[in-house]
Amino acid sequence: MCSRMPKIFVYGTLKKGQVNHYLLCGYRGNSRIAPVPAVAPGIVLHAGPHYPLAIRGRGKAIGEVYTITKSILRKLDGLENHPHDYHREITPVMTNQDHRILVWIYLHNQAYHYPKITTGLWQPQKNQQYFSRYSIFEQD
Repeated sequence: MCSRMPKIFVYGTLKKGQVNHYLLCGYRGNSRIAPVPAVAPGIVLHAGPHYPLAIRGRGKAIGEVYTITKSILRKLDGLENHPHDYHREITPVMTNQDHRILVWIYLHNQAYHYPKITTGLWQPQKNQQYFSRYSIFEQD
């Protein structure tokens, strides 16, 4: 994955239509990139207070894969406070075309403190406010 553009599996506020999705696009309002639906086996989602947390375990996470630049990956590291809150690891996922690919994913060691999302699909709660850690995104 070093020589090619990185791929990232997202399962929460970075998904299309969510509050932090603009970080994947380079700036707010740009929806040029299309998500590739995917499932991450061996990843369990938990419902944190404002966003989901993922950890390795028996289960699956349903999300999206994006091909991004190294610059965007660094900005995502900032959003996720990598390696202090979340840590980034390589994991296999299965795309909707039954391709197995290796992607980056953000995991959180304290996820098990929160309720498990048994469906593997995080949905934002109604009337819940979600915030981006970035108030301004600099265009590359």
